[in-house]
Amino acid sequence: MAVGLWLRNLRPSNRFLVRDYILRVTEADPQSHFFPRGDGDFLMVVTGINRSLAEVAESAAALGTVQNIYPDLSVLEVRVNNDGFLAGPMEKLSDREHPAFYDLNKRELESIDLTRVSNAVKRLAEAEPKIYRSDITRKLIELLGADWVDFKADVCNALAVWSEKTGPAGDAALKEARKLLAAKKDVPPEMIALIVKEQNPDVVPVLDELWSENPTRWETLYGDVGPAAEVILIRRFPYAEGSLRHSAVRILGRVGGPKSLPLLDAATDGADSELRILLKKSMDSIKARSGQ
Repeated sequence: MAVGLWLRNLRPSNRFLVRDYILRVTEADPQSHFFPRGDGDFLMVVTGINRSLAEVAESAAALGTVQNIYPDLSVLEVRVNNDGFLAGPMEKLSDREHPAFYDLNKRELESIDLTRVSNAVKRLAEAEPKIYRSDITRKLIELLGADWVDFKADVCNALAVWSEKTGPAGDAALKEARKLLAAKKDVPPEMIALIVKEQNPDVVPVLDELWSENPTRWETLYGDVGPAAEVILIRRFPYAEGSLRHSAVRILGRVGGPKSLPLLDAATDGADSELRILLKKSMDSIKARSGQ
């Protein structure tokens, strides 16, 4: 399917920003092309999309005002607001004490310029969530689920600060982590840390899979899960070897209860001196927690 965007009053300096945005949100063919039409107008022929004209119009509204829709021609007439492509004053965007800081950075999250969005996310991750908390959280969750966002670790850092109600942010992060894992792509530790912070127990199987491939990278976060990790660790322990077994012993020392003691005690037979020390420390820690 092809759609024509008749972009009125588009400044030439903004056309590549507009092009990248349209390609990104419509998943159009990269060969989609601009044709100058004089008087500051451009026709962008967007090809290879699988979206209705109404859906494209909804996305095009971020560029300005959709003035007319011509269904018979598959054309949208958009009056571009070039001022909307301008970033706010950097001194206000960066000063967390300035009265306009939160309002301006919230607006930056809506920008079609990904660099501006990314910078706003980083700034908000370091700011106290004083106002616009629900609006900013909603937008951050939206960014987390967008395939075209390549700064999801920063988004998760910001959500760890801004998310007010336990649940939605953790669910969104878990969905994304599962998707990345299934695609055999890197899962940012910040994403798992957000899910753990949200106390979502469904993170355990995901974290267990990550940890089994790289125990050094994921051990601390696995231990942060708490007692919910014990069952699956007990199940995996008999098959864990080498550094994975050492890591499992340390984690059980943090999260395990009385059910872990027989397993750890039995592992002392045939263990090397280093593992024996780890086993004893973990068992002592469990006994101290459980009052034994």
